[in-house]
Amino acid sequence: MPEVIGAIREKWLVLGGEAGFGAALDIERPTFDGVGRAQSFHGGGTISWHPAVGAFAVWGAIGAKWIALGRERSTLAIRPVMSSPTLRPGEAAGEATSSTGSLHGRRRVA
Repeated sequence: MPEVIGAIREKWLVLGGEAGFGAALDIERPTFDGVGRAQSFHGGGTISWHPAVGAFAVWGAIGAKWIALGRERSTLAIRPVMSSPTLRPGEAAGEATSSTGSLHGRRRVA
């Protein structure tokens, strides 16, 4: 399995590591904007790190839309939502917002 390091590793462990988010598919790579780093995982998600926002994970419908719109180069701002009154223990949620609307997703992590 490729190594998971730094802030991406910290976020990956919060999301359950290999058992929760999946094993790494490849090594950490530069993001499309050339500023941050990203790594993809067998569970279908991506964890990115950017100096402006830190490490965040995207998956499912949010991840697919984010990728389709150009990831870091898109007009869609991604921010993680790791705690919410509507989350049950062991869940993580993500939210993507732009001037034209928003997407919300949730994933079981434990």
